[in-house]
Parts: sequence; structure tokens; C-alpha cells
Amino acid sequence: MHAHTRPVVLDYTLEDLYSLDGGKASDVVLAFAFPIPRVQAASSLPLSKGFTYQSPLAEYPCKQDLAKKLLQGIPQRYGFISGKMPLVLFELDLDEHEKNGQDPPAKLRAHHIDTMEVYKQLSPDQQPKVSFARSPEDVVLPPNVRLAVLSPVDCLAHLPHVVDPQAHYNLLSKRGLAYSGLPTPPSVVIDSHLLPSQVHDSCLVDAEVQRMLRTVHEKDLPFIVKVPQSISGQGTFILRTESDRQDAIAVLQEELREMIQEVHPTNQHLSPCSLIIQDFLEGETMALSLFVTCKGRGIFIGYTKQLFNDNDLWVGGCISYPEQPQREQEYAEFTDELARFLYSKGYYGPAGVDFMIGPDGRFLVLDMNIRVTGTYHLGCLRGHFMQRGFSEATMLYPVYIGCSRDEFRDFFRNEFKDGSMILSSWTTNPHPKPHSVSITIAGVDRVALNSLIEKVNAFSASVTRG
Repeated sequence: MHAHTRPVVLDYTLEDLYSLDGGKASDVVLAFAFPIPRVQAASSLPLSKGFTYQSPLAEYPCKQDLAKKLLQGIPQRYGFISGKMPLVLFELDLDEHEKNGQDPPAKLRAHHIDTMEVYKQLSPDQQPKVSFARSPEDVVLPPNVRLAVLSPVDCLAHLPHVVDPQAHYNLLSKRGLAYSGLPTPPSVVIDSHLLPSQVHDSCLVDAEVQRMLRTVHEKDLPFIVKVPQSISGQGTFILRTESDRQDAIAVLQEELREMIQEVHPTNQHLSPCSLIIQDFLEGETMALSLFVTCKGRGIFIGYTKQLFNDNDLWVGGCISYPEQPQREQEYAEFTDELARFLYSKGYYGPAGVDFMIGPDGRFLVLDMNIRVTGTYHLGCLRGHFMQRGFSEATMLYPVYIGCSRDEFRDFFRNEFKDGSMILSSWTTNPHPKPHSVSITIAGVDRVALNSLIEKVNAFSASVTRG
């Protein structure tokens, strides 16, 4: 907690949710990191070659930025709702400024301070017990304690998990959703037919890439193409025009070669190389956050509207608190259906589902994020914001800030004081790069919220690191 501000008190935390229906949160350790496709960006998290992932539309200028985003920034944000549970984050390698002694020596590294400052906003009895793992060997579980992760990775798979890693991997898969039996837009799965012994034969690989792309070449527009394992829309191609089609094919030709060559005898049964071709349906994308208890009961957490940028990449979501009771009632059967499905596959824990209303009025599942999601915390903040008179909230990500955290807090001191602004994550970058930040903000109505969004964006655009 900072001076002149009241602590953030969440309506419930993961600790509370894991304890429902006779569960024991004390038997769970959270280990949050997103696997980095095909790159070991930090020595703390080895490359995952069995559980493979893709991000063909992501842009990362260097490994250090990649590690900061997927090992610190996003996990730090997702860990905000942990409660007093053990939360393992994965250590970053020294950057060039640290190696060259350009930054003054400190007892705590910048990303440790970033994490502490974000979690200090919470009431002390809801702050997670954070540790930083320098290697997978640092993740040691007491007897009868299990691990809960965002996505399965090879280096932790030997440890006991709350959910079987292979089952979890399949639930996260776009391919798995297409075969799930849940209501989805019409979808076709195109699997690679090559055997592990064939994936390094360049002629066979080239022919297989062309076979797998044939439908992308021939299908009538518009439609959607997905790779099986990606986040934030970084593996989703929305093809509306012939130009979109050609751009997607250019990217997918290289991506498929990589995916095919990642198939080997130990992961072939997971079907890691496929394309999912899905019909494009007009309509609004919405998100439902829920928690599946250890007995399989579905708990409604929140209903949000998703926000995407001009490149169809996810950049946040917004929530209207007065409508949540109505949405909870309206989506009760849908929540129960999702919970039953997930529990039948051996899952319990947090989950997010992107969906739309189909032409016949049915709920259609567009994507399943079987983990904490980017807007999950908005449901947990209902009491915090409503008690202060704020009915509309959103999460802005990423916001690039060209000043120090203290200067940022001083400029927005009124918003921090009245509780309408919360730092959801802060990733410090060396001079002159701006810091990468996610911010949760709220307003008394949509007009006030939009005004605060404009104020944040104007500040971000006006302040550079000199």
C-alpha cells in the first residue's frame, strides 16, 4: 500500500477459490510463466520441446524483451489475484546494463522491485508469497503439494500438478476445442500426416506444407485460420480479403515448417502440428471468466467485452459492474456446461472462454483459455470499484510510460487516491526505452472511463525518457 491510498481489497482471490467445496489452497503452489516458442529467452526456463507453442504474429525485438513480457510482465499481472498463495515467477538473465555495470548495484533487481510495488497495492492479507526461480530445480514442492501453471512446460512436467499436464495442454489447444463437442463455429482441423522420422526431409516437408495450406488457398472468404497453441491472438489469422489471405499464407508457410519439424516420437500423440480453419461469423466477441472447483462446480467470476487492436491482437477488455448479476443469471447454464466439460477432462481451477451469440441465438465458443486470463481480475475488483462509485472498468495493455513509477503515480495521484486506477503490472526497461505497463482503471460511467483512457493515452504519448 502506498501513502494516501487505501489498499485494494479483492472480493476473492485464487486462494479463496481453490478453497471452495472442501478444496485446500494450502496444497497448491502457483508457478506462472508463458512458454516462449522456439527461443530460450532466459536460463531459468529451458525451451519446451515436447509441449510446443506458437506465436507467428508476435513481434519481439530481442530475447530480453520477450523474457520480460512472458516471464515477468504477464505473470506478474496474473499473479495479482493469487491471495496469500506461494507464487513462483522465473528469473530474468542479466541485461547488458547490469552486465556492464551501467546500473548501480542494488540488493533487489528492477523486476523484483516492480513485482513488490505492484503487489504492495493489495491488502497485506491478499499479497502473494513471491519467489523467483533461477532454474526449474528451484521449484521444490512439499509433500502432497501440487503445481498450478498457466501452460504446461517440459521442465516442470515431472512435478505433481493440480491438472495432468497433457490434459491441460489439450484443453488449451485450438485443435482440442474443435474436437471438444462444445458448440463452436463450423471448424475443420488439418493435421500433419508426416511421421517423426520424416520431418527433416525437406522435400516431404515442403509438400506437406502445401497440402496443409490447400484449404487456405481455396476456401471462400471470409474465414479464420488458427495454429493450435498461442496467446493474445498471436496465432489467429482473420482473412477478409485476398490481401489477408496472401499475407497469412506467407507467414504460415514458414510457421508450418517449424511446427512440422517440432514433431518427434515423445509428443506425436499430442498432435502438436495442425491448422484449424473456422468459419467467420459476424458478431461481438465476449469473455466469460469462471472457476471450476475441486468438486466440478462452476463459479461465475465476470463477463467482459474483449478489446482488439487494428491487427486483431488482444489488448484488453472492459466490464460493466451493474450488469454482472444479470449476466451471471443469463449465463448460468452456459457456465455449468463449461464447468462440467472441463471437470470431465480432469480440470479444476480458473478459466476464461471467449464466445459469441450465433445466428440461432446459441452460445458459440470461439476460444478457451484454461488458466487465469487477462481480464480475470476485473471480476475480482467489483467491490473495490463499486464501493467507490465506479461502475465501468477496463484494463489497458500494453501502455508505454517514459517516466519513473513515482513520477507516474504523482501525475495520477488523484486517481490512485480515489481508487479509480490500479497498476496491474510494471516492467522496468533500461534507459532510454519506455517502461511497459498494464493499468486497470474505472469511471462512474462509460463517458468518465473514456475520459480517463484518453488522459492515460495522452500522458503516454507526451512523456519520453530524455
